Amino acid sequence: MFLNHSTTFFSCIVFPLQKTPVDFFGVPVNDKILLKAPAEELLTIGKRFLNRTTYISHLRRLSSESDEEVMQSFFEALAGLTSERQDECFQALVTELEYGPVVDRLHEGKVSILLILL
Repeated sequence: MFLNHSTTFFSCIVFPLQKTPVDFFGVPVNDKILLKAPAEELLTIGKRFLNRTTYISHLRRLSSESDEEVMQSFFEALAGLTSERQDECFQALVTELEYGPVVDRLHEGKVSILLILL
């Protein structure tokens, strides 16, 4: 099928590309500290907030991809949740996650958001 410039332009207007979330509670999803979180622990906490398919997919990816790649994708999925679900997930992460640097980084991100809103 031949596509000319006007067809391509029209397709972009009618079917805009879905943007990938770039942060979770003010912390970029590719933040080096976030990506160092223990993957299995994080997935265990986060599975309550994501659908089963997304959770299983991330769990399986751990065997074939780097933890950092999987964690970035996982945080992108969390960032795509509704605000209410993100709040619930944030609370679960900061109270249940045992890896202090990630908990601290999430708190810093939330504080930065609150300061912007003031």
